[in-house]
Amino acid sequence: MPHAIEEKARKFLIQKLTENGSTVVSSDKKTFDLIVDGKYAEIKAKNKDLKNLDFISLSDKQYQAARAEDFSIYLVCNLLENNPKIYKISSSELLQKRARIITSYEFDRSILVNLCRPL
Repeated sequence: MPHAIEEKARKFLIQKLTENGSTVVSSDKKTFDLIVDGKYAEIKAKNKDLKNLDFISLSDKQYQAARAEDFSIYLVCNLLENNPKIYKISSSELLQKRARIITSYEFDRSILVNLCRPL
């Protein structure tokens, strides 16, 4: 998780899950962030509270994984406040809802470094 908000959510979530008696380890698959009590889990971090949430997204790999097996999605909201809230979503239940599909094309740094010209 490269962004500060995501790292903050990860630390907060691991602390709370551990306090509640869960076993939490880093995932052995890039598709997921954690393994919680033996089950794969993904973390979605948001600065806003749940009622003002814009959206969460699943990568293609996460979407395909959710079609194959149920995993947990931990939504950590309200990260700008001193009182973050954690919600747990079943990926199989989420897939029962209709998603808006957005396609994007990403170009990584190894490509851009060779194409970018300073002004």
